[in-house]
Amino acid sequence: MIDFGWSGWVGLGAIGQIAAAAASVIGLFFIWLQIRAARRAADFDHLIHILHEVVVREDALVSAPGPVEKRRAFFEFANLLEVFAAAINHRLLPPAARRVVRGQLVDSLVEIEVASEWHSVLQEGLTSVATWEELAKFVHRERGAIAAASLRRKTP
Repeated sequence: MIDFGWSGWVGLGAIGQIAAAAASVIGLFFIWLQIRAARRAADFDHLIHILHEVVVREDALVSAPGPVEKRRAFFEFANLLEVFAAAINHRLLPPAARRVVRGQLVDSLVEIEVASEWHSVLQEGLTSVATWEELAKFVHRERGAIAAASLRRKTP
């Protein structure tokens, strides 16, 4: 029989602590995997929600029966673009959603630029310096991307 004595129990305790530390590290790894998977699922949910909001606003704009309804639908769409611009400007979205929203903003701004009938409506909506402030910041920062997208749209 092996006599561990006092020093044997100390060594055995140290081995136990090492094993517990290793188990903790392995547990933390699995927790990290779960958090990563949850974040990816949340990113996907963000993308689906963003797509839904864009489709709803664009559909309302296209299907509005009269000029008053079209104007209201345009302002709702412009306000959605403002929210998107704020999310981009303040880095509120995860990377994948940020890329999609940025692309949507650029494309929508090019469409508004091309559709001259909305220019006067857009000007009417500027009721203060804070109106569409985030959108203005986005346009200023992304003017190169907007110009490139506009050129691509005009080129057959």
